[in-house]
Amino acid sequence: MKHLFFVLLLLFFFACGEQSDLATVSGYISVPADVRSEEVYIGLYALRTSENLGDPKIFTTSTDGAFTLQTKPGKYILGIWAKGLEDVRTRILLAKKGEQAEVKITLQKQSIPAEVNTVSVIGAFCDWKPQKAVAMVKKDDQWILDDTEILVDKQEYAFLINHQRHLVYATKNTEIAVDKKRTSFHNIYSGGEVVLIRRNFLRPGKEAEFPSIAHGRILLILWLRWMSLARYIVRCDRKTAVLPSWKQGRITLP
Repeated sequence: MKHLFFVLLLLFFFACGEQSDLATVSGYISVPADVRSEEVYIGLYALRTSENLGDPKIFTTSTDGAFTLQTKPGKYILGIWAKGLEDVRTRILLAKKGEQAEVKITLQKQSIPAEVNTVSVIGAFCDWKPQKAVAMVKKDDQWILDDTEILVDKQEYAFLINHQRHLVYATKNTEIAVDKKRTSFHNIYSGGEVVLIRRNFLRPGKEAEFPSIAHGRILLILWLRWMSLARYIVRCDRKTAVLPSWKQGRITLP
């Protein structure tokens, strides 16, 4: 009986020692009032420079937004994601044993372009390389992937909309799965055609139109060329000491 008592005592002290070696990350995650998300996924990952975070050190889910994670001190990435919302990644530094870090994070809706010009499929079949993405074809306000032979059953894929990565759920013949390594949702191929319904991308109301970046570059180039021509004309006028006759449309050159 004595031996059993000492064994239990040693186990108690060992458990207390292990607990004291850990640091704690806790907090609350809020979502927009008009978004209904069944679960929020929270993972703590070792700090890396690559986009792929690897397997989480610790992982949990939350239905009410509150969470608590315990791990050893170190530098981490806190990854949070939920269906229909933008993923969040933030750095967490747990400098010493017993440290407690608290965070409050608000998840935002996915930002979908108001105008969809191109849609491509990217996934494991092309090693997630955008330059190897397969284009979809627009038919009757839907984007359809004709070449489904590139996909394999139960294989993950995502969409590139206007050459930008977006998470999309308005599809047919797909289901949603959680991949802890990517801290995001991905579509899973389950056979048949892949159809993306375009009307779900459009934002309500008409938005103001602004000049694109390409237009701004063109205007900047024209302005720089005009300034260069103006400086050249001034230099020529100084050499000849003759002012250009603008009324007659003549410029005196050396």
